[in-house]
Amino acid sequence: MQLNGNTVQPQGRYALRVWVKTQDIVGEAALVLQPHEEDKPLPFLDLGNHSRLQGTHDWNLMEVPVPSLPERTVRIFAYLRVKGSERLGSTNSP
Repeated sequence: MQLNGNTVQPQGRYALRVWVKTQDIVGEAALVLQPHEEDKPLPFLDLGNHSRLQGTHDWNLMEVPVPSLPERTVRIFAYLRVKGSERLGSTNSP
């Protein structure tokens, strides 16, 4: 899953909220964010352990605080990254 780059303010406070359902994840599913300067991607942000899932979960609202953004950030992209085997889904509502 990739959301189109949302415009952000570097000093803003943000939270990432997404509904996620998983089945039999062997490995890990994690919400990740990648900030972008004007036309340039920056390193992914570490969202901590509360952004990760394993196993099977019914629809669950994940709400993850976004750490401070690099000063020149103008957009941010969100991804659901999976390592291992899985069945998953995501949506704005269950």
